[in-house]
Amino acid sequence: MRSIIIILVSLFFLLGCTSKEQKIEYKSKQNNLMFDKNIKQKELKKEDSSIIIEKVKDVVIEPEIIKTDNIAVVFSSSEIGQYALEVTITINTYLLYKNNNFNITIYDLDKYKGDQLAEVFKDISNKNISKVMIMITKDRLPKLATIDTVSKFQIYLPLINSYDTLVQLDVKNLELVYGAISYKKQFEALRKYSKEETLSEFYDNSNIGSVLHSYLEDKHINYSRRINDRNGEYKYFLTSEVLIDSSILLNTPIVKSSIILSQINALEVDVKQILSTQLNYSPFLFTLTQRPDRRKVVIANSIGKLPDDLIEYNNLLNNNIIYNWVNYSTILGIEYLLNGNLDKFEGVEIKDNQVNYSVELYKAKDNSFEKINSL
Repeated sequence: MRSIIIILVSLFFLLGCTSKEQKIEYKSKQNNLMFDKNIKQKELKKEDSSIIIEKVKDVVIEPEIIKTDNIAVVFSSSEIGQYALEVTITINTYLLYKNNNFNITIYDLDKYKGDQLAEVFKDISNKNISKVMIMITKDRLPKLATIDTVSKFQIYLPLINSYDTLVQLDVKNLELVYGAISYKKQFEALRKYSKEETLSEFYDNSNIGSVLHSYLEDKHINYSRRINDRNGEYKYFLTSEVLIDSSILLNTPIVKSSIILSQINALEVDVKQILSTQLNYSPFLFTLTQRPDRRKVVIANSIGKLPDDLIEYNNLLNNNIIYNWVNYSTILGIEYLLNGNLDKFEGVEIKDNQVNYSVELYKAKDNSFEKINSL
């Protein structure tokens, strides 16, 4: 199986996305079973016996007809960057792991002109594909809403959470599921754990930093500072008396978070706890910081348990599904498109057209994350 995975994915990327779409086909081993159409005539002979066994009539066993799943995956490579490669590997590996017959047709919106989504959906419809995973951000959602035939498709949106949408699709008449995790739910879990009425916050001018900061605008934030490339003298932010004996929220990516953690430790800032969402649930935390830097760190995570062999298959291709929530959401999306539910996964459910993820809190220990059993 490992050889199949490596050969298949390597072949796909050697061919490259040279056309508007790329089709991947895989047939499970069951299709290769050969059935002997003729069962040899048998005759039983015994000494001193005149019993003759009747010849068995020829029996024809028809091969089992196995369903082939056709799935379209749509993304803009310029918008999602490296995720274009990662989710393609994740999808293929998951389907190979399940030993499903499948055809995947990949569409890169960047290769289309004009009304890109409309053109792609027209082609998907012409190919009689009804299951579609769309790797688009909320900014493209208005275009999806204008497609007349959208109700014909079963759609999964792994990058969008329903609370983040300005365009309200008539989901009651659509087979559509939003699949992004809930940072808002993670904030609430962190606040409950900290038992603080007010929190301090650091964020940066990255897109994700700005978005997470916006989720806290109606919350009680006692002290909030934005860190950008021009004011990275963190000691000026960390010497405020407001931070003493407080809980700090880090809405900064892993590199900046690691620098802040080291500065908090070096300047001996006496804080209660340092809290973060999924943004910093990463193994890089242990390579970019020293043990004393992370002794008060608590991180929220919504990525649930996955089968060990599925993790191993992805590791063979250097594909991260343990710490990457987009890949995790992609796996859930493929399962939903195949079976219409997520019953095989613990801690997740589809409610009101949104994947509802559980939130677990972890302490950053010496070399790994340790789950906090009770909140």
